[in-house]
Amino acid sequence: MKKPGYLRQYIGDKDVGALHPSSHFLVRRLIRCLRPGSIGTLVEFGPGPGVSTRPILEVIPESARYVAIEKNPAFLAALRSEITDPRLLAVEGDARSAGDILSGLGIVTADAVIASIPFSFLSRDERGAMLDTVYSILADDGDFVIFHQFSLMMRSELKERFAGVRVHFEPRNVFPCFLLHCRKQPRREV
Repeated sequence: MKKPGYLRQYIGDKDVGALHPSSHFLVRRLIRCLRPGSIGTLVEFGPGPGVSTRPILEVIPESARYVAIEKNPAFLAALRSEITDPRLLAVEGDARSAGDILSGLGIVTADAVIASIPFSFLSRDERGAMLDTVYSILADDGDFVIFHQFSLMMRSELKERFAGVRVHFEPRNVFPCFLLHCRKQPRREV
C-alpha cells in the first residue's frame, strides 16, 4: 500500500493538522515521557499512519493493549496495513468521541494516553470535554502526553485538571514543537 502523504492529507482533510510526520527525535522524547514497562493499556488520539505507534509497540509489554483512534481514512488504512502487531487495535473515530469509543471496547482505564491532534481546531468546550474524558479514563498515576504541538495553548487547560504539567521542546523536528506531559495525581489542598 502506498503511504499517504501528510501534505496531501493536510490539503484534502480539514481536520489534519500536521504537514510532516513526527521526527524520530520527537518520538524518542515522547517515549521518555512514558513509563513503557508499566503500560497495560495505551490510547493514542490521532496516530496518523503510525509514525510513533511502531516505536512505542517496541517498548511496551507483550501483554499490553494499544488503542489508536484515527479519523482520517487514508491514515487509518495505512496504519492497519503497515502494523500487524496483535496488541494494536486501530479504530476509526474522532478523538472527541473517545469516551464512547473506549466504553464500547470495554476499556475503563488507560495507563497512558497520548495525543497528536490539532487542539487549536477545537472549540474550548470541545477541548474541555476531551480533557475531562482523558482524566476520567486515566489510571491513577497515569501519564497524558500531548505532542507535536506548535504552541503552549493547552498548558492552562491542562493545569485546570492536572496537578503538574511539564513542558518539553523538541527542536529537531520539522517543525520544532512542544510536548506537554501530565501525570494524574490527586491535587493537594492549599
